[in-house]
Amino acid sequence: MAEAVSPFRQPPSLDLSDDNLAESFRTWRRQMDFYMRASGASEKPKKTQTAIILHCAGPQVQEVFEHFVFDENDDKEDPIKVLGKLHEFCSPQTSEVIETHRFWNVSYRAPFDAFLTDLRTRAKLCNFGAMRDRMIRDKIVFSVTGKVQELLLRERQLDLQKAVDICRVFELTAKQTKEMSEASAHVDKVTKDKDNLPNELNTDSQRKRGGDDRDSRAFVQDCNFCGRSHERKKTSCPAWGKVCSKCSRRNHFSIKCRSVNAIEANRSTETVNEERDQQYLAAVTSKNKQRVTALMRINDCEVRFQLDSAADVNTICARYVKKTQVSPVKHSLTMWNGTVVQPLGEAVLDIVNPKTGVSASVRFTVVENSFSCLLGVSTIQELGLITVNRGAFIASVTADTLGDLGEASLRVDPQAKPKVLPCRRIPLALQEEVHQQINKLVERGVLLRVEEPTAWVSQMAVTRKDSDGSLRICIDPQPLNAALMTEHFKLPTLDDVLPSLQNAKVFTRLDVKEAFWHVRLDEPSSLLTTMITPFGRYRWSRLPFGLSVSSEIFQKRLTEALDGLDGVVCVADDIVVVGRGGDKSEAGKDHDKNLNDLQKRCAERHIKLNDKKAEVRKDEITFMGHRISSTGIQPDPAKVSAILNMPPPTDVHGVRRLCGMVQYLSRFMPDLASDLGPIRALTKKDCQWAWTQECDQAFETVKKKMTNTPVLAFFDPEKELVIQVDSSKDGLGAAILQDGRPLEYASRALSPAEKNWAQIEKETLSLVFGLERFDQYTFGRKVRVQNDHKPLAAILRKPLSQASRRIQALMMRLHRYDIAFNYVPGSQLFIADTLSRAYLPDPGTDVRVFAINSLMDMPDRTREEVREATQNDPDLQTLLHVIRNGWPERKEDVPEPIRLYFDIRDTLGEQRGILLKGERVLIPRAMRGEMKRRLHAAHLGYDSMLRRARELLYWPAMAKDIKDVADHCEPCQQMKPENQKETLTQHSDGNAPWMKIGIDLFDLDGRQYLVTVDYFTSFIEVDQLKGTTASDVIVKLRVLFARYGIPAELISDGGPQFTAAEFQSFASRWGITHTMSSPLYPKANGKAEAAVKTIKHMMMKCLQDNTNVYDALLELRNTPQQDTELSPTQLMFGRLTRSRLPAATNKPVSKTQTRKARQKRQRRRRSVKQSYDRAAKDLTPLSNGQPIYYKHREGQRWQKGTVQREHSNRSYIVEGRNGATYRRNRAHIRPTKIKPEPIPEMQQNDEGHQVVAVPDNTETALQPTQDLRPVDVPTEVSTIPVRPQRARKKPSWMIDYDTT
Repeated sequence: MAEAVSPFRQPPSLDLSDDNLAESFRTWRRQMDFYMRASGASEKPKKTQTAIILHCAGPQVQEVFEHFVFDENDDKEDPIKVLGKLHEFCSPQTSEVIETHRFWNVSYRAPFDAFLTDLRTRAKLCNFGAMRDRMIRDKIVFSVTGKVQELLLRERQLDLQKAVDICRVFELTAKQTKEMSEASAHVDKVTKDKDNLPNELNTDSQRKRGGDDRDSRAFVQDCNFCGRSHERKKTSCPAWGKVCSKCSRRNHFSIKCRSVNAIEANRSTETVNEERDQQYLAAVTSKNKQRVTALMRINDCEVRFQLDSAADVNTICARYVKKTQVSPVKHSLTMWNGTVVQPLGEAVLDIVNPKTGVSASVRFTVVENSFSCLLGVSTIQELGLITVNRGAFIASVTADTLGDLGEASLRVDPQAKPKVLPCRRIPLALQEEVHQQINKLVERGVLLRVEEPTAWVSQMAVTRKDSDGSLRICIDPQPLNAALMTEHFKLPTLDDVLPSLQNAKVFTRLDVKEAFWHVRLDEPSSLLTTMITPFGRYRWSRLPFGLSVSSEIFQKRLTEALDGLDGVVCVADDIVVVGRGGDKSEAGKDHDKNLNDLQKRCAERHIKLNDKKAEVRKDEITFMGHRISSTGIQPDPAKVSAILNMPPPTDVHGVRRLCGMVQYLSRFMPDLASDLGPIRALTKKDCQWAWTQECDQAFETVKKKMTNTPVLAFFDPEKELVIQVDSSKDGLGAAILQDGRPLEYASRALSPAEKNWAQIEKETLSLVFGLERFDQYTFGRKVRVQNDHKPLAAILRKPLSQASRRIQALMMRLHRYDIAFNYVPGSQLFIADTLSRAYLPDPGTDVRVFAINSLMDMPDRTREEVREATQNDPDLQTLLHVIRNGWPERKEDVPEPIRLYFDIRDTLGEQRGILLKGERVLIPRAMRGEMKRRLHAAHLGYDSMLRRARELLYWPAMAKDIKDVADHCEPCQQMKPENQKETLTQHSDGNAPWMKIGIDLFDLDGRQYLVTVDYFTSFIEVDQLKGTTASDVIVKLRVLFARYGIPAELISDGGPQFTAAEFQSFASRWGITHTMSSPLYPKANGKAEAAVKTIKHMMMKCLQDNTNVYDALLELRNTPQQDTELSPTQLMFGRLTRSRLPAATNKPVSKTQTRKARQKRQRRRRSVKQSYDRAAKDLTPLSNGQPIYYKHREGQRWQKGTVQREHSNRSYIVEGRNGATYRRNRAHIRPTKIKPEPIPEMQQNDEGHQVVAVPDNTETALQPTQDLRPVDVPTEVSTIPVRPQRARKKPSWMIDYDTT
């Protein structure tokens, strides 16, 4: 009788081709275990269980099973062994790194419990250990979005359980809210292919049918994924787990593939939803509301779009896009509920409205097929589907996006040394505005904050735009520019673009908006552009303005992007579109076509154009210094206006300048000099000045010839480009030349404000004027600049921070040019010098700089004090006159009082009567004392004061003056820290045992002990003393000397028992050299100090442990030392002394052992000295009579004194202010420049009171705020009564001081 079929559903077959096979096997194994227990198969014989497992696993596993190798033949029928082999096959090895990577890349999916289960399962494989719950908690917080993430981040002490509870409650609340809202709104399910679905599936009657209807709903016909009929379960679909041969995606056959072509995306394998025939596109709508859609034709497919006036982009499903049309994209999409979606790419497609025939080229963001196709507001208007009445809006919102011409890499010379510059100060009044501008650039993605260290750190420069006066944040890349390597891309010239402009009749000139920011920088290049600001460090993610290579990089990217377009010419950030044809109408059509192609290309390549600067459909435009029209190409009249409109000279000097210029140009036109004859006659000595009509005619003839060929040359891109610039007190002049022949002239008058500038600022302005006036020639090329102001060469090589604010603003405008400065004497600068004095009257546009802000941080009262002191300082007034009118070329010609400023003349400037050195105020002599007092108000040291002063102030020899202030401040000198430790000076160990000993006293439990240690053997003796007098110590030493012999040298400190005459006599009689260490410096007797420490600790431990001290002393002496590996007794007696420890032998110490012990000790001493000396430095020796500060007592402040003489190595006899002498180690002496003053003598008056003798005319001599000075013998003594004094004698602690 056949066995009944199991009512339980079998697990699906195991797909061995799954990308994550290990995870699939774990899932399948769990389902298999449940099935075996539920169906009762686990109770059946092992052979039957194995057959059931292989049957459920599927044909792939059955084929692999045949190749499994088992230890025994019976193992093939053991289900546990079979499952174990399958586990080894599906999970050959587990990598914690890979599993951790998979854990952190799990995407959130609803419901939350399923997501949590997945995380717990994966976390087990990551070996997180005790950190598992914390990792799961962090992953939950990182994965969820919107309100629930905000709730999690609000918790101060968030653990895993609390995070799970919050997510579950939020999910449940969302479901309940949705259920409650169904009373006023319903959910529309829009099927992907609703034409093929029966209409009754969406009716209410279908929901009310009985069981037969439920059976019909459980069976699907013509499946959207396989095309067959099967049970409504994804595991029953034949396409489940299969790969489409058309698009390489999973879970459908090619016959049902909806993609026009395959689109690759870097994302995990996509799976369909279990309810794959339905999709929630419009989440919630009101009952009577209709979705506005439009049917459009794209790629020969009809696509229905939802019109979304709130969308910033257009979206299209991947099925409608060809692979070749898709380009990668880095941005993400944010949906209405806060969900972030990563698009598959973007494509520019031609879209056609089949009803109206209107077509447009539209940029689409390609999304997955599960999303809706949307048309944004701009496209809707362009296609005429919706009209926006902008006049009814209170305000309009526009998206400020950046262009994108791809990514660039900056290359740095490997030999260049990176530089890290300090932060530059900005005025307080501008800090908030600068911070806002930086934040705006960060929001737009132009700047990125930097937290990690970087090799290059440049400074920030702030200028104002000429157009609207707003701030511009720039990088000051001067050090970086010197290290950058150029790409050597040839920029187009007029000769290059002339063929494209032939026969053109209609012109459009466009400007690329934020041109350099179209180019992205890769990560290493972005880090090179790191700049420091008062608000932190930032790096440029886009190509910044100011780099020497920016123009080449941008021009190369723009040329490549617009390559192949007919009638389009681009130079720098200017784009010209032309239309050609037999007549203007034909040319207009050609122009419109070319312009449309350009706009389409700009949309494809993310090129943003500036609508405000556009000149559209013009008959004539100015481009590259020429007027371009339908009649041809003509020079721009502005090129020669500086000559044609040049006023005639008014004196002999003006005639001579004109003659010099004409003489220079006469080599290109020989008759030019002869035409100047009537004017040259005015320079004769006997000729009276009279400008006649003949002179005027000659002047006009010369000007006309100078502005025509052959004098005026055409630009040749292969030749060197030279610019002459010059500034007079009232005007600017410039000329651009090649091979000495001018290409163009320019001049203008200085504005009233510019006339008050310093001469170096005027010369810098002339340089900016010339480069920008001839921008069509100078931009992107190496230019040699000629000028007669020599300090300008130095200032151009220095960082911006060392220049004045005005020059900083001008130099920032120079950074876009590649210039080489060349000093030329004024007598040889013919053209520019003449033009600067015979300038055009129109001053043009003033240069916007920060001059007005230079002194804004200074209080009004201080500013007035500095200005008044500057006016009263004759030296600074002379300096101000020279700054305004120019410096002599030679230092010897500078007035003597200001000659010391000659070397820094290029950094000096003036603002409102106050002199500046860069951004620092030059302090008049009368205010320097007050400035020094203010700098020292906090009693900072020399280095700190100098750093503070160098930020704000300047005067000659400022560093020396500040050091004198720090050195002469008595409170600072008295409270200075200890001297740096000196290099180690080691005692010799002696040549034999007991030849050199050290002694010291210590106290323990009220008893006095004498410790004696041998330097050679480290053998220690300890004796209890009856007292601490010299006699008590001598008694103990006599016993030791009788036992071991008399040492040659004895080392001790300066205690009273060792300085006593009795002890000195004892040492002399016994022939012992007695050496005492300096007071307050126990390190000099370090051997005895270390022995005291050892014995004292040993005795304290013995007393606490109630053991015998002498037993401990015996073992201490017998213990081998680390440096010699021999014990003190072995070195002392040549053998070990017997102890209570058992010893098999007691061999004497051989000479070899002793020699090796000495060698080891010497190596140990050298190692100790080498280690100690690493952080030590010898102090300078002192000379007799040198003023010093010395340590009088331990822990007290430094006191004034004088060096009397050197006592021994690093030990000196010093004299205090009271006349007493002391011996001190060099570590306790610090030189000073302050000479000590003696303490006034105490005298007795007639009444017997102690008084201080002071002159009667120095009543304030003892005021505490004034220094005590030496007092001469007074003629009369004024008395200051004091309290009666007792008889005084020297205290015992002063016995070691020599007061004689």
